[in-house]
Amino acid sequence: MAVQATHGRPSAAMRSSFGSPADPHPRRALSSDDPGQDRALAPLLEEPNLLEHCYLPGQLEARLTEFVYFYNTRRYHESLGNLTPADIYFGRGPTILARRQNIKYQTIELRGRLHQQAVV
Repeated sequence: MAVQATHGRPSAAMRSSFGSPADPHPRRALSSDDPGQDRALAPLLEEPNLLEHCYLPGQLEARLTEFVYFYNTRRYHESLGNLTPADIYFGRGPTILARRQNIKYQTIELRGRLHQQAVV
């Protein structure tokens, strides 16, 4: 019996089981062959406001505008050091990171003092 390499693609037997009730790992509703696209569109599925149906083009435009504003100004991106794209664009990143570092050191110092008081 020869084993055929599939190079990361599911075999024919696996493909036939996608979506079946017995499949322990069914594919997500938003699934494509491009994992990058899945990652980029995943926040759309997480946003409750965007899960509602849009019946008119104006509604869709308004929802997308809201999402883009949220994504750029309110959503922290781990790849940007947990900053928003707006923070990076407007140059606020170093100030925010320095303030976070200062808070971190103050918290560590306070916890050390509280621990010393509890030990004594």
